[in-house]
Amino acid sequence: MKKTLLLLTLPFLIFLGQANAQSLDFSRVLLVSTLEDTVPPGKVWKVNSLLTSWTYQDANNTTCTQLYYGENRAVYLNGNKRLIQADAIATGSGGPYFSGGALPLWLPAGTRIRTSCPASELSIIEFTVTP
Repeated sequence: MKKTLLLLTLPFLIFLGQANAQSLDFSRVLLVSTLEDTVPPGKVWKVNSLLTSWTYQDANNTTCTQLYYGENRAVYLNGNKRLIQADAIATGSGGPYFSGGALPLWLPAGTRIRTSCPASELSIIEFTVTP
């Protein structure tokens, strides 16, 4: 009796588990800097890395300097300051690349994000959420 009941309910339970499943389909790659950007509806963003130049100083004398291992760079999520720590560094022709201790970072639809330094960019992969 128990086996029969199990055999009858098992396909139903498997169906319920699959009915709520969603998948992520690649959409595009983008770079976000100090101009705030928002995750569009029906999308999720995966922040992969922080790219920054060695030194930057703007007209207001705001300076962003080279980021070393163990140092932090600020990003803003929904207007709140968050820190990404440099824990892996590789240099290239465009300056250093940092894989922060808090990365990757997954952002749901509606999340606003920007960097704190004009010489920094966040490398982001956008995915479309499909049911």
